[in-house]
Amino acid sequence: MHNIIKNKPSMRVTQYINIASVCLTSIGFTLFGLSSNVLAAPELKGSPDELRQFLHPHKKTTTLFAEGEKKTYTDEAIVSLTFTTENKLLEQSLSTNSKLRQQVIQQLIQSGVSTKDINSAKFSSSPEYGWFGKKPDSYKVVNRMTVTITDEQHLQILAKIADNHKDIQLTNTEFNNTKEDEDKRKAKSNALEKIMKQKDIYEEALNITLTPININESNIYPIHARQEMTSRVKMAAPQASIMSNGANVATNEPSSFDEVIYKATMSVEFIVEPKK
Repeated sequence: MHNIIKNKPSMRVTQYINIASVCLTSIGFTLFGLSSNVLAAPELKGSPDELRQFLHPHKKTTTLFAEGEKKTYTDEAIVSLTFTTENKLLEQSLSTNSKLRQQVIQQLIQSGVSTKDINSAKFSSSPEYGWFGKKPDSYKVVNRMTVTITDEQHLQILAKIADNHKDIQLTNTEFNNTKEDEDKRKAKSNALEKIMKQKDIYEEALNITLTPININESNIYPIHARQEMTSRVKMAAPQASIMSNGANVATNEPSSFDEVIYKATMSVEFIVEPKK
């Protein structure tokens, strides 16, 4: 009996064990609760259309399309001229090139072109060697000039200058629309107006309400009237050789101040609901 009482744990040790058990149990429940919260955290994945269906599971949708356009004209042309002079003496070749450019500049100014719209590039020179000898036979000087014009008459003057001088070549003409951004916005606005007219028709005819939830647009691109005409002729006669005055009129770039059409395709997605 004495030995049994001696081996029995003391009351203080028993209390410590009970307290430790309670603490461990509390920690376990806390960790379990945290892990449950972490595992229960929702996570949404999927494409925009799938997420839209999840957020609006009972909403029916429809999409309306329309193409808008804005017709305008190119109002600016950047014309590139190349001046090429050659002489046995480099100084003489440079002088001739400079005088020729000054003559053209004065002629353009007299016709109404502003000096700020005339820009000359730095010249380049290259020696021309003969078959024998190390000394150049002549020196060729090349200089380039760009002229910004806004009138068909100025384009004709530049063409005439190039025709009358063998040392001047009209090498490139780039036509631009200075109001391009504004015209693109008008094309988009035109497309959206058509969509909203469709919306009004459907709402009245079907006694429904259409609420916009998404808008998409395609690239807005310009079409030159001459390109469109050539494209239609090609579709009508794909095997025909299209000639005008002995020259092929099919071209990818406008050759004069011409009409340009900006086209925009828009689509709007609507939620369909019965009219209340």
